[in-house]
Amino acid sequence: MCLFAVLLLTVAMAALSVYVSVSNRATVKTVGVKVYFDQGCSQEVSVIDWGVISGVKNYTVYVKNIGSAPVTLSMETESWNPANVTKYVLFTWDYSGGVLNAGEVKAVTFTFQVVDLSGLISEQITNVSWTIVITGTET
Repeated sequence: MCLFAVLLLTVAMAALSVYVSVSNRATVKTVGVKVYFDQGCSQEVSVIDWGVISGVKNYTVYVKNIGSAPVTLSMETESWNPANVTKYVLFTWDYSGGVLNAGEVKAVTFTFQVVDLSGLISEQITNVSWTIVITGTET
């Protein structure tokens, strides 16, 4: 009987994980900098297709200062769809400050994390889109 209960719980948990997978896509906008998929800055980023996420996913991009003066970077998000998804997910980056000189390229890693699985399930959220805005402000 105990073995049956363990098997039933395992099957239920496996089924649950299917329903919390989130398909996700982010548009990238920039001000004063450009963002690239590669360190050589040959493939500019306009959209990041995160694919299906059921936990945590990281994505590294390369930010280039296209201006003639040093800048510091800031990042914000906007236009979340659905709007209430921000209660259940966390989006961050690893940029810790510092100056990006003219022409300099810096690798940054974005992290998307599902932090409230039960909320996503109850809201039946399976697709997410939003916009990432990266701004280079002259120092």
